[in-house]
Amino acid sequence: MLLGLFVIAQVAAAVRVIQLLGRRSWTFPLTLASAAWGGAAAYLLITAVVQVTSYPILAISSFAAVYPLLLVFIAAALWDAADAWLAPRTSRIIPPGNPGPAASPDIPTDSPFSRVLPWLGGLVALAPLVIWRRQFAELFWFADDFFLVDQIAQMGLWRWTGEVFAENFVPLFKLLWGGALLGFDGSYGAMLGLLWLTHALNTVLFGRLLARTGFPLAAVAVAQIVFALTPANLETLGWSVQWSALLATTFLLLALLWQESVTLPSAGWSWRRHGPLLLFITASACCFSRGVLTGPVLALAVLAPTLTTAATWRTRLLPAILCLLPALAVALLIAVYSRGNHLAMSGHWTQALEFGLGFFLLNPGFLLFGLTTVNAGTLLLLSGAKLGVITGGLWLSRGATRRLLLLLLAYDLGNAVLLGIGRYHTGFISSLGSRYYYSSLLATLPFVALLLAAGLNTLSTRFRLRPAAATVLLAGLAWLCLRGWPAELAVFTRWRGTEIRQLMQAPATADPTAMMPALDFMHVERAKALTRAYNLH
Repeated sequence: MLLGLFVIAQVAAAVRVIQLLGRRSWTFPLTLASAAWGGAAAYLLITAVVQVTSYPILAISSFAAVYPLLLVFIAAALWDAADAWLAPRTSRIIPPGNPGPAASPDIPTDSPFSRVLPWLGGLVALAPLVIWRRQFAELFWFADDFFLVDQIAQMGLWRWTGEVFAENFVPLFKLLWGGALLGFDGSYGAMLGLLWLTHALNTVLFGRLLARTGFPLAAVAVAQIVFALTPANLETLGWSVQWSALLATTFLLLALLWQESVTLPSAGWSWRRHGPLLLFITASACCFSRGVLTGPVLALAVLAPTLTTAATWRTRLLPAILCLLPALAVALLIAVYSRGNHLAMSGHWTQALEFGLGFFLLNPGFLLFGLTTVNAGTLLLLSGAKLGVITGGLWLSRGATRRLLLLLLAYDLGNAVLLGIGRYHTGFISSLGSRYYYSSLLATLPFVALLLAAGLNTLSTRFRLRPAAATVLLAGLAWLCLRGWPAELAVFTRWRGTEIRQLMQAPATADPTAMMPALDFMHVERAKALTRAYNLH
């Protein structure tokens, strides 16, 4: 799989280089691709010299540094090719004379830095993986990872892909995850690389969406830095099954960007305008159980302009209904064929409400502020802060900016409802679990960033702060985020890496109670057999 992608990316990059050299121009994605390609080539050259002059290199782990560079090269080369192919088509979809959504005066739509900033955020998002690569290399297949591998072993990849389990029907995620398992020959490091590259892409899309809808440049930078670097995302970015949530977020952001970029206030149904939107919605729903929220959110996005232009609601009603259909279809499959909590809600609605409110009101502040205990004061403080931030953000925003904030608020509330129903049995404290933070950060950070940007603008006006001072403040924010990673990694890598590896290397046991951690129905020897069969490493 990696070899095939590399060959495709190499051909695409070669064609683009020839094309751009003929025009005497260049692009940022090709700069990134060239750097990654050059780094990989240099490493292989040095390795070859060592092989010839010193000692034979026999361990495949000697080439571990090359694989991330190859992934970066593939992503950047395909990004450049896709951009070259889509740009002229997008310009034809938007009629001449329509400038698109109005931008804030603080971000000129033609500002070079406003276009570069999201991509810089994507590169910054990879910093924790690069800085603490040795700690991440200690992680190993854990709990649900083994469960999915076991199902593949029993059913085969294709049959397993279409199976419903728990409250999930995620065929696209299963196909990608199972393909990566087989394509990377059981390498957990490669699986984590896919997670981080997806996170970097999400950071780029997040920044572009904020800039496109008129957020001040400072707000875009603040939101991207925290979203990219907070250690609250460790469980999401350190556990391969969480790729499901990351992919669903990718398709949500792509759908919002597409809707914001190529549809018009008075536009009715069109396959060219709404066909890609339906594909993104379907892909999100087929990657993650809560990906079904992408459909309702985009239906709201399609209908939003009708609040100010009543004459267009009839033309937008059909696209909005069609946006709901993929999500409704997946939700119906889950409701009928899965065995989740939704089948036994009688007497549990209070628990579901408590869990949902806990998720909505206390996240993402609980972990961002480093809190470890829950008491009445904490609940009131975090709840008041969250509601205050939402109110302040809506009060400051206008036009497309406010519309996006309302969509993100609906997304946050939708997650709270689905989590309340699906996870109430795990207890109220579980609503603060880090695995749920990714969506909460995405929904809340734009509100916070808008308020902080307004405060920074006031300070710069009153005290004549120079841009360099704002840069220092942003760098300080990045440092605050990064400084929390070592402590979090120390605990996380021990019980999800070192201890599991030791368990897999331990002598065989016939003890019937020797079960896998966090997977009490799988015997240790079954996990060892899967490790050998699929070369899990």
